[in-house]
Amino acid sequence: MTLAVSSCLLGEHIRFDGGHKRDRFITDELSAFADFTPFCPEHLAFGTPRPSVRLVRIDDALRVQSNKSGEDLTDTLLQSSDSELEKLASKPLCGIIFKSKSPSCGMKSAKLYLENGYCEGKEDGVFMHICRERFPLLPMEEEGRLEDAWLRENFVMQIFAYDAYERFKATNPSIGNWEMWSPTGATIRWRLCWGYTNWDLKPLFHEKVPSNGPATS
Repeated sequence: MTLAVSSCLLGEHIRFDGGHKRDRFITDELSAFADFTPFCPEHLAFGTPRPSVRLVRIDDALRVQSNKSGEDLTDTLLQSSDSELEKLASKPLCGIIFKSKSPSCGMKSAKLYLENGYCEGKEDGVFMHICRERFPLLPMEEEGRLEDAWLRENFVMQIFAYDAYERFKATNPSIGNWEMWSPTGATIRWRLCWGYTNWDLKPLFHEKVPSNGPATS
């Protein structure tokens, strides 16, 4: 299967300070079952290293500003996000893993500021938001939430089920290939583990989460 993953989580030195945030669950364990397509709209837009950015609410609209100069960088980041979105749309993705707390990739974890500098709360990052709109059924998570054993297991089940369903559809199944069951006839049941009956997925469900490697410049 193919997963899209924030590039810094794969160990690429493309964070704003030239460092990375390699996540060992992704690179050391999940990599045994999936290929990765990296993405980073901020690196594409501004290069590395670069001034950090933040989300700011201005007149009920969310904008992206440079922390250093206050320059409005919204349009530039939206343009690079659209480019990354089209790249991902061309891949047979079964899920996406985002970098937590990022103003481009956070899942309701990116800090949202008011014009006076106070933090109002948390919101989706710019790229995360458009991915939700473009891929409403695709499993998505951020690496911070995957440190929770239950959320990790839930995400792993989702991506394998999604992949199994897509491969099942590719066989052009007839109605006889589907199991129909429901007192009202409204439920379709199918084998979520189709094609994975001989795979050992236990390594993906460790309760103890391996520590991530330090970000280095």
